Amino acid sequence: MKTITEMKQEKNLAFDKKNYLVNAKQYINQKPVRSVSEAIQSEAPSLANLTKKTSVDDVEKLIASFIVDINYHLNVKNPMTAEHISLASQLIYDEFYNLKLSDLYLISRRIISGQYGEFYNTLSTPKLLLIFRNYFNERCDMAADLSKSKHESFKNDLENYKIKKL
Repeated sequence: MKTITEMKQEKNLAFDKKNYLVNAKQYINQKPVRSVSEAIQSEAPSLANLTKKTSVDDVEKLIASFIVDINYHLNVKNPMTAEHISLASQLIYDEFYNLKLSDLYLISRRIISGQYGEFYNTLSTPKLLLIFRNYFNERCDMAADLSKSKHESFKNDLENYKIKKL
């Protein structure tokens, strides 16, 4: 069984092979997002777009690197093992491939800062997936609000244009 440190080193080696992934993660760390609307509007690539330029395996390793960071910073008594992290990253990719890197960044920062509550000395795959599902629902609601707001703005601009023409 691999230790977390070995897994993190392996992930870093994999990312060095794929400069695109290295640059993508560095990009998101340089332009951090603080809200769901910022994550949606970010130019960061989605997990699906990353897959087109690399591979599913590489994107799952990228997701795993976020989980490793969460695992490390929470400092829980029973941290996730490398196998748990690997499975969690696969399940997250399978269900949430349309999320952007900016979303992963925001979720991980929220978890680490305690916005999703206490973990009571354990971090698990089901807990992570529940957090991702809750975030995804919040993101969908925000996307709908942003879309509605954009539509209203366009509609008002169109009406103002018609009035000016008369």
